[in-house]
Amino acid sequence: MKHWQDYVLPDNNLFPEQYTVLEILRESQTSSVLIAFDNQLGCKVIIKCFKQAAKGAYLREISAVYDLKHNHLARCLNTFNRTDGHSCLVYEYLIGGSLADLIESAGVLSVDLVFHCLNDILKALIYLHALNRIHCDIKPGNIFLRPKANGQFEYVLGDLGAACFLREAQEGHHVTGTPAYIAPERIRNQFFFNSDLYSLGVVAFELCTGYRPFMGSVEEITQCVLSQIPSLEAIEYQPLRDLIDHLLIKSPQKRIETASLVYFYLNKLQKQYENACSTVKMPPFLQQNKSDCSLSLKQSGQRQQLKLTTGDNLLAIQCFHADERILIGLTYSGYTDIIDPKYPDDVLKTLTNTHSIQVTGSASITYATPSRIQQLDLNRMVSTLLIEKINNPKKFYFYNNTLLFTDDFNVYFYNLNDGSNFCFRSPSYLFDPKISVFENGSFCISEGMANEKLVKRDSTGAILSEWMLDGPLVAMTRRIDNIILGASLSIKDQNKYSIWCLHEFEEIKKWVLTEKVKQISCTENAIFWLTQNAELYCCDAGLQHKMIGNFTQTTTKFAVSFDGLYIAMLDLVGRNQAIVTIFNNRES
Repeated sequence: MKHWQDYVLPDNNLFPEQYTVLEILRESQTSSVLIAFDNQLGCKVIIKCFKQAAKGAYLREISAVYDLKHNHLARCLNTFNRTDGHSCLVYEYLIGGSLADLIESAGVLSVDLVFHCLNDILKALIYLHALNRIHCDIKPGNIFLRPKANGQFEYVLGDLGAACFLREAQEGHHVTGTPAYIAPERIRNQFFFNSDLYSLGVVAFELCTGYRPFMGSVEEITQCVLSQIPSLEAIEYQPLRDLIDHLLIKSPQKRIETASLVYFYLNKLQKQYENACSTVKMPPFLQQNKSDCSLSLKQSGQRQQLKLTTGDNLLAIQCFHADERILIGLTYSGYTDIIDPKYPDDVLKTLTNTHSIQVTGSASITYATPSRIQQLDLNRMVSTLLIEKINNPKKFYFYNNTLLFTDDFNVYFYNLNDGSNFCFRSPSYLFDPKISVFENGSFCISEGMANEKLVKRDSTGAILSEWMLDGPLVAMTRRIDNIILGASLSIKDQNKYSIWCLHEFEEIKKWVLTEKVKQISCTENAIFWLTQNAELYCCDAGLQHKMIGNFTQTTTKFAVSFDGLYIAMLDLVGRNQAIVTIFNNRES
């Protein structure tokens, strides 16, 4: 193959007088890309000349770009036919070079530059996808830098030669992208808008590490893209690492669906990063003021009400106490915000997590991203990796350095002390299973068509006991003395819950709740439930229940801290407005 410098510049007489060709950038089978001077505009431009045999490529690209007007998409300025019949497109010339050039010179980019780049490209994708078009070839070589008046740069997505309409792509009339950045479904000729998001995830990985997730020949990269899960440990900044994990999901159905949603997550993470950076620069006495004023209820029965703004479709709340202060978790579809309830607008931490989180201590959370399970220390706001390179865990449970998790088909058992592990099939159909682990390494997992069967297994997976409940298991905890405490929803009467106390060597104990229940939850040693009459109850393994308090009819959700010391009650008082009542539950 010829080097671009070996090509002879085309005769300027082939072009309109407006343009003077200066340099050849590159040649391909379908086109040549030139740098020219626009004599009317008084600046350099890019001219992409399509060969006569590539008329279809020209028509596809002009249909994709002719009406695009967005600050973060390279502007198409003109189109013309050369005197020899070659069709040409004229694009703006971006003097800042490409992102590939920047990576080559700088290596790993700073966190703030990564945020800046991803923000700009996501804005372009939101616009492009809204017009029903897929870029199909997002990579650092197609992202350019445009200088700004303040000396900084903005990032511009260019080279829309592979871009096409969604319908055209799904019909198979498309141009293949670059193998190292292509989404797995693209290899199988399947196209979705979030195929672009996978490619952006590869770019983000490269920005954070200086290299791509998969290296090698085209065949080797293709095989890895289809089947291997990359390690993300080299990405140092945890919030970006978690978000990139969501972008690199193999299945487009499980990947974040839209560029708008990724942009929403990214802006939350960027705001927290900027707040953290500004806090570090503050004098120590100012840094202490906020934590000194944080909510801390010392006396039994002491209560405090706080008003906060919630997002749409709030799924659950959590309650923690870290460094002598109380924190609240707000879980939505796809992410959890950790806030100090006295300063609810300043989110301390956003976790882009899949499925649920597990409260593993008064100040610790275990959460899953598509290929990793991690534990977050809320005192230091630092995550510790438990396991990585796994495939989209659905349910998990971590206790005493034993980790269980499930995917679509199997249950996986890991002893993190000695590295031993095994997996087995566990039939679960309508609901995700409930899991709990005991002190000695044995564990319980719900199975069956409706999660109505509870099975206890030893640390080798052998079945120890089985129990059939009267309906789906909705909550479960365990005690150190191997007693299982669970709650089921009756199949026959869906308004009734049953509390179960189970032990493999003792008779089953069961108590049917007569009240209608809004929410049922558990700590390590007790089950709590909120009735339709806004009464909060709890019971332990003796099935002796007691009322903790009476609340308002607008109380819809509650959370109990890991040790049961604090309880948070949430009242919805308007659209996205809530009152949180937090009280000390210490026994008098």
